[in-house]
Amino acid sequence: MKRIMQYYNIMREKRLLYKVAFFLEIEMAKETKKQKEIWKNRFKKKVILVHKRNIEKVINKLLARIDRTKTNLYIRSAKYNVKCDITVNELRQLVLDAYGKKCKYCDKILTNKTFVIDHIIPISKGGTSTKDNLQIICKTSNSIKGSLIEEHYKILLDWLDTVPEELKKDISIRLARGIH
Repeated sequence: MKRIMQYYNIMREKRLLYKVAFFLEIEMAKETKKQKEIWKNRFKKKVILVHKRNIEKVINKLLARIDRTKTNLYIRSAKYNVKCDITVNELRQLVLDAYGKKCKYCDKILTNKTFVIDHIIPISKGGTSTKDNLQIICKTSNSIKGSLIEEHYKILLDWLDTVPEELKKDISIRLARGIH
C-alpha cells in the first residue's frame, strides 16, 4: 500500500508540473507579433554571419528551441525545488550574446546545432535557474562538464592540458559518454 501511495504522489506531482508548463507555453504564445519580429531581427544580424542560407528557418528553430528551454528549465527547477526566475527574453539575450562566438571552454563556434544552456552550478548541486547561473557553451563541453561546478571543470581542463594529446582525447571522449 505504501508503494502505491508513493507512486500516486509522484504521478500527481508530475501532472502538476506539466499543467504549469502548459500554462507557461500559453503565456509565451501570447507574445505579440511585433515582439517576435523584434527578436527575429536581432537574431538575423547574428545568424547571417554564421549561416549562408535558410536564415529564416534557422531563426525560427532557434527561437522555438529557446522557448522550449524555458519550459524545461521550469520543470527541472521545480523537480529539484530550486529558484527559476529567468524570463524567455533573458534566455534569448543570453543566446544572442553568445551566438557565433567561441565556446568559453574550447574553440567550437556556438550555433543552433552546437550550443546548450548550461548551469554554472548544476541544479543537482543546488544551482538555480537564474540569469547569473546560466551560460551558453557547446554540447561537447557540456557533456564533459556533466554535473561539475565550473571551478572543478576548469581544474579538470587544466589537468587535461598536461597529459599527452592521445590520452586527453580518450579521457574527454569517455567523460562525454559517461564512461568511467
